[in-house]
Amino acid sequence: MNNPQKKKLCFYLQLHQPYRLSDFSIFDIDSQKDYFNGSTQTNNQELFNRISDRSYLPMAHLMYRMSEEFGVKWSISMSGLWIEQAEKYRPDVLMAFERLVKYGNVEILGETYYHSLASIKSKRDFAEQVQMHTKKVRSVFALFPQVFRNTELIYSNEIANFVYEMGFDGMLSEGWDLGMKSPNILYKAKKFELNEQDREIIDYVFHRIRKPKELKVLLRNYQLTDDIGFRFVDKTWSEYPLTADKYTSWLESAEGDILNIFMDFETFGEHLWNDTGIFEFIYNLAKYSHDKLDWVTVSEAIKELTPKEEIDIHNTISWADMERDLSAWLGNKMQQNAFEDIYEIEERVKEAVLYLRKTPDKKKLMDTWRKLQSSDHFYYMSTKNWSDGNIHKYFSPYESPYKAFINYMNILQDFRRKISTLSE
Repeated sequence: MNNPQKKKLCFYLQLHQPYRLSDFSIFDIDSQKDYFNGSTQTNNQELFNRISDRSYLPMAHLMYRMSEEFGVKWSISMSGLWIEQAEKYRPDVLMAFERLVKYGNVEILGETYYHSLASIKSKRDFAEQVQMHTKKVRSVFALFPQVFRNTELIYSNEIANFVYEMGFDGMLSEGWDLGMKSPNILYKAKKFELNEQDREIIDYVFHRIRKPKELKVLLRNYQLTDDIGFRFVDKTWSEYPLTADKYTSWLESAEGDILNIFMDFETFGEHLWNDTGIFEFIYNLAKYSHDKLDWVTVSEAIKELTPKEEIDIHNTISWADMERDLSAWLGNKMQQNAFEDIYEIEERVKEAVLYLRKTPDKKKLMDTWRKLQSSDHFYYMSTKNWSDGNIHKYFSPYESPYKAFINYMNILQDFRRKISTLSE
């Protein structure tokens, strides 16, 4: 039972793995080579298995134990691509999450199926991917997502209103650079009327019986999140080592109604290995804080709190890199060209799909186009320097962003030719 007198703690974790691209040279064009086998250095199945053993499985089991012992609750979002790979490569991992959900202390959020940037480019495909993801979550977990987490916490007034019209009760966003505003209260999105085209898309694609009164917004407390995600192993940090009782005291003393700690699931076991003490830390955090703080899911938070202010975000923001904007994916000409080119063929792809009707190639063609939209492919092309550059290198399977770009464009050229052949 939630305690209205206690400050609320909302722990949200993101699960996503793209299908990494095959090594694809110009000589592979027209060769019928598979696009998504992963590179010689990064095999998709091997990578998923490794992270499962280090992170997904041990953390899922620990979360279940913490829920049983201390009653703590969690919110998780999973891209459709992550669920697909769990079904294919590690059904034991998926079963561990199904067990968590059935216990009742975990909420699954809505998002785009392909972890794409469609919300900033194609509202039609954005809506279709959200609908796909909702159906997948319902089929696997028997849950209907009520709160939305856009790819990389990408948010703007326009996107928020589109999400609201799709029928979601709440949405997550980044709480960085708010001026005098605090991330530790509940907000409501700035409401305005969508244009006629966007409304037609929602009416056509995303049918919901209900629509909430307003869209409530939870903002990530980036400082407290990064204390775990980035500074936990930093021996030069003045607060090193971070202990659970120390962190609990920070949470207790923070001003506001709610503390939103949002991070990648892989923080536990993959980015921060077991020998760093990260699993022991999160267990002890639940042990020390469960009677001092009210651990809630995002849906519980937006039901139990009243919005205190309106959040007004004109320029699109995200949780990525120091800028917290779209530059992680669209910061240079290579990224921009690749991004424009994949969406430039949207109508051609959909025309080809209509031509194919109910053949097996219809689903495969659309699936291929959408897998190529995954934000990761553009992230690997980043040419940033300093700490952000190191993070991009850490995640990238390529020797350089230029090789990532060339590989992607070779595949895109091959895909274009396939579409042209089908349309003839």
